[in-house]
Amino acid sequence: PNPAENGSVSIKLPWRHNDVMMHIFNLQGKRVLSKQMDTDPVDISNLEKGIYVVKLACSENVMITKFVKE
Repeated sequence: PNPAENGSVSIKLPWRHNDVMMHIFNLQGKRVLSKQMDTDPVDISNLEKGIYVVKLACSENVMITKFVKE
């Protein structure tokens, strides 16, 4: 997983699309953040330290990745 130390995480999409929703889940499966993917990097300063799963979805694609907030 990608480490995030400064309160933000940068997520690069493998496709171009303007209508991407981002959902961040903790390891217990609870959704802790949902937003339209309109900025990079994404502010995660309000999340606790730990490992998170990110789901990015648009009408045609879905991508799932992880990051670690230190």
